[in-house]
Amino acid sequence: LLLRFLQLLCEGHNASMQRFLRAQPGNGPVVDLVSETVRFLQRLEKYINRENVSAAIQVLDTLIDFVQGPCTENQMALLDAAVVERCNAVLRRDYTALQETANGAEQVSMLKDRAVVLLTALLEGHANDAYVHARVLRALDLDALRDRLLALHAAFPDMQVDPGDTDSLRAAASREAFNIFLLLRELSEHSAA
Repeated sequence: LLLRFLQLLCEGHNASMQRFLRAQPGNGPVVDLVSETVRFLQRLEKYINRENVSAAIQVLDTLIDFVQGPCTENQMALLDAAVVERCNAVLRRDYTALQETANGAEQVSMLKDRAVVLLTALLEGHANDAYVHARVLRALDLDALRDRLLALHAAFPDMQVDPGDTDSLRAAASREAFNIFLLLRELSEHSAA
C-alpha cells in the first residue's frame, strides 16, 4: 500500500514530487526513498514467491514512476543504488515454484517485464548521453535477456490463445518480449552512434 502511494505521488511525471522523494531540502534528515526502494527490492528479490510476487511487481512499478518523465536525478540515484544488478537478478531467476502455481507463469512474465521496463526508463531522455547508456550496458546481463527471449519463444506455441484477454500468459509473454526488444534496440542504437 505504501509503495502504491509513493507511485501515485509521482504519477503523471510529477517532477517536483519525484525529486522530493529522493531529497527533502529544509526538512531535517534526508531520507532517500528512491534508493531505499532499490534496497528493499534487493532484499525481496531473493525470496519472491506466490505470496509476495505482487509486492515485487509493485516495487518495480514504483521505481518506474520514480524515474519516468524523465527525472534524471532519480535515474542517476537508481544507477548508483545498483538497480541494474537487481533487475539482472530478477531476469536470471526462473521462479520454478511460482510458475507452477495458478497464474504463476503470468506473474513471472509480468515481474520480468516490469524489470525490463524499468531498465528502459533509466535510458529515457539520455539520447545524447553516452555515459548513461554505457553504464547500463556495462552492468546489464545480456545473456539473461537472450535466455529469456529464447524461453519465451520456445514456450509461445504452447500458450493458450484467448482473444481480448490482456492478462493471459500469451499476452503477458508478448508484452515482455516486445519490451525486451525495445530495450535492446535502444541500447544498440545508442552504442552504434
